[in-house]
Amino acid sequence: MSVDGVPRILYKYRSFQEKVIKNERFQRDALIKGELYFAGYEQLNDPFDLQIRKKIENLPKEDKIMNILFHLAKADGSKSFALLWQEAKNIHEENLKEGPDTYKKRSIEAIKIQNTKIKRGIFCLCEKNNDILMWSHYGNSNQGFCVGYNTQKLTNFMQNNYDLLGILKIKYFSEYPEYRSSFASKRIDEMLNNLTSKSIIWSYEKEWRLVIHNQTSIAIDIPNEIVEEIILGSNVLPESEKEILSIQKQKYRHAKVFKVEPDDSEFKLNVKPYEI
Repeated sequence: MSVDGVPRILYKYRSFQEKVIKNERFQRDALIKGELYFAGYEQLNDPFDLQIRKKIENLPKEDKIMNILFHLAKADGSKSFALLWQEAKNIHEENLKEGPDTYKKRSIEAIKIQNTKIKRGIFCLCEKNNDILMWSHYGNSNQGFCVGYNTQKLTNFMQNNYDLLGILKIKYFSEYPEYRSSFASKRIDEMLNNLTSKSIIWSYEKEWRLVIHNQTSIAIDIPNEIVEEIILGSNVLPESEKEILSIQKQKYRHAKVFKVEPDDSEFKLNVKPYEI
């Protein structure tokens, strides 16, 4: 493990063949150009990603009022607490008159507005380089490749050149998470919960993600030295294998090369040093 419990190496599964998927350039260019593609939230394949909201409708009455008061105070800090409380209470009563789902609807709308207004780029990584489903789903059915990035070097580069929030570990839940924080909860905590909460059905991905602010849907070139491992899929095509090895010799001589082989006795993939 490296700093703050982040694994020393994290992995990205890629396809190397052309015309496999729409964003093929970013797949191949992970090696060819040393690019990382930071996706926008609308490009993520989980429909619940960045949609986890704080359930304001489940808060006690006093906390609902305090939430309103908090926002009123931000808009005009000159008013007394007593005056703000009365205004917040009146707004709360008006909200109730609109219907029982008012707070729920506003919470849902707040998430949509947040995702639209706040630009974030997300680059997803995995702890493992030998996961059967990851190779099948993201490694072009084992015909692609996997890149291992040195997380310390990657973090240093991103912090020095971009507005990096951090490398965040995904938390997986069997039920929709109940974030019922009150007005006093830190907005950063709410943002982190939204960025790192996913259904348990995705737990096989063992995901970590780099998140940058103020930029989205962007390809970023990284120094070659950050690439520490290159792993070939078990079914990599001969022409792809040849080209990947050529790129490794030109750009990543320092990186170790491996190839995946299905085990002959168990349902598992073995990652072995590449033999020329």
